Amino acid sequence: MPSIRAAVTRPTSVLSQIGRLVAGLLLCGACAAAPPAPDGSGALPVGRPFSLTGTRGQLVDERSFNGQWLVVFFGYTGCPDVCPSTLAALAHAQQLLGPRPQPVHGLFVSVDPDRDTPQVLRAYTEAFGPGLSAATGTRAQIDAAARAFRIRYAFEGDVAGGRYTVSHTAAALLFDPAGGFVTLIPYGATGEDMRDTIAAAMRRWSW
Repeated sequence: MPSIRAAVTRPTSVLSQIGRLVAGLLLCGACAAAPPAPDGSGALPVGRPFSLTGTRGQLVDERSFNGQWLVVFFGYTGCPDVCPSTLAALAHAQQLLGPRPQPVHGLFVSVDPDRDTPQVLRAYTEAFGPGLSAATGTRAQIDAAARAFRIRYAFEGDVAGGRYTVSHTAAALLFDPAGGFVTLIPYGATGEDMRDTIAAAMRRWSW
């Protein structure tokens, strides 16, 4: 397995955050990060527009979480390490933060819709806690969402035979209640780390 390599920094602007995405985030086995390359135009904010389907058939788009802090993470339920550890840390962070006027919600976006049916996704996220939901879509919708969030992913192995893994960007992205991109949460962040990152963002946003 490749060694885990993470760059943990505290950039001072959204542009520098995106630059960190381009530079690379980390490597971790079957869920290797594939850092995105933004088009450089600056025409569209990170995280919009996108349109996916929730686990109960509802539309999930950039307007679905208005008024909430949102942590977005792309992956798949068959992920052996990065996805479950990241979602467990996020659920812990939510518990540590406690009730808030503007709650913290987690959105897990599956890039593997053939195996991650709505029923599978709902059971998967519910196992971590009530503050998480999931969405997926057609291949075209997922690709559009990945571009919007500056995410990369790639299937590896025998896709036709169903024996494959998916390499994907392993960082999570934090958004404020107005939908603005705030910061990256690198892979390996603990629940306490996430709590601290989100709480600091809340204090700055309330100024």
